Amino acid sequence: MNTFLVASYLYVIIFYGKNIWGHDEYGLGALSRIILSFMFHTITVFIFSIYKSYQLKKDEKAT
Repeated sequence: MNTFLVASYLYVIIFYGKNIWGHDEYGLGALSRIILSFMFHTITVFIFSIYKSYQLKKDEKAT
């Protein structure tokens, strides 16, 4: 699942970048968007894992 998400981020940034964000002569905007997408993905998965861990501990205590 993570591979699919990262591939979709990169696909949108690389192939649709000019249509969405306009002209990027040196590619610095695309580079920063790639870095930000990895950071966003990492933070999102980290928050989800904390939530899932809490939920599993809560279910374990209930049994």
